[in-house]
This record gives sequence, C-alpha cells and structure tokens, in this order.
Amino acid sequence: MRQRRREAGTAAQEAVGGAPRALGPAPGDFDTWVAAWGDRLTQFAYTYTANWASAQDVAQETFLRLYRQEQAGRPVHPGWLFAVARHLCIDAKRRAEPEPLSGGEADAGEEPALRRLLVRDLLDRLPPRDREVLWLFYYGGLSMAEVAGVVGIPARQVKTRLYRARQRFRALWEGDDE
Repeated sequence: MRQRRREAGTAAQEAVGGAPRALGPAPGDFDTWVAAWGDRLTQFAYTYTANWASAQDVAQETFLRLYRQEQAGRPVHPGWLFAVARHLCIDAKRRAEPEPLSGGEADAGEEPALRRLLVRDLLDRLPPRDREVLWLFYYGGLSMAEVAGVVGIPARQVKTRLYRARQRFRALWEGDDE
C-alpha cells in the first residue's frame, strides 16, 4: 500500500513538473533540517493540538524520527516530516482528554498579532480536512502533489479541497470582517 502511494506521489510530481523536487536540506545534515523546518512543523502541529507545549513535543518526536530515518539510510523529504507530524498529532488527540479553552497570547496593541489571531481563529473554525490542506499548502510551503502525499489522497482531490477550503475561509473572513 505504501509503495503504491509513493509511486503515485512520484508519478504526480513528474506529471506536475518533471522530476520530484528536493526541498529539504542535504541528507545527514540534521541541524539544518531542524533550523529550516522546525518552526513550520511546530506551527502545523499547533493547528491540531491548540497547545504550544504539545506542538513542540510533536515536532521534537518528528525530528527524532527524522534522525532515525537518516541513520537507517532512508531518504527523507519535507512532506515526510509533515506526514509524521500529522500522524503524531492524530495519535495524541486520540489519547488526550478535552481541555478547557484558553485565551490567546497576542500583544493587545499590535495589529499584525491580532490579525494572526483572527486568522488562527478562523482556521480553527474550518473542518479539519480543510484546515489541513490550507495549512500544508500555504504555511507548510508544499506543492499540491506533496500535500496529496502527506494527506494520502489524489492531487486532484487536493485541488478540490483547497478550492472549497478557500471559499469557506473567505466566507468566514467576510462574515467576521463586517
């Protein structure tokens, strides 16, 4: 099953733009991986956990698995990082008990911070599958083919989900912006 997904992902990448592109640092350069993808991975995990400490734990476990993958000589790419983090978040959510909602961490006088909080709040209102593809595509910087590989769906379905998620987000934005 995994082999078919890899082949499908590679075929999709080749159809989109030729050979699969390598976005990550060179293999064996663990510190560069952490520096390049650590913040985005933690933010991605936060969209699932809504808790910075849990998000950092997920990112740490993801990088531990990256280290093990590299030690075993297996290739790694950024999409793999997000897929592992996604699975760890899902597992953590299954184990966790519901927590009470807490307030944001923004500075009251800063408009960009308020805007980020508003965007985060609106993203949280979206269904998980919409939030996931929007985050991976825009904040994770992954291509549609890479998002398809992470989520485990065809690239066409990613395109459809992105379209619908953008519409839902826009409707929320315009409704809260008035």
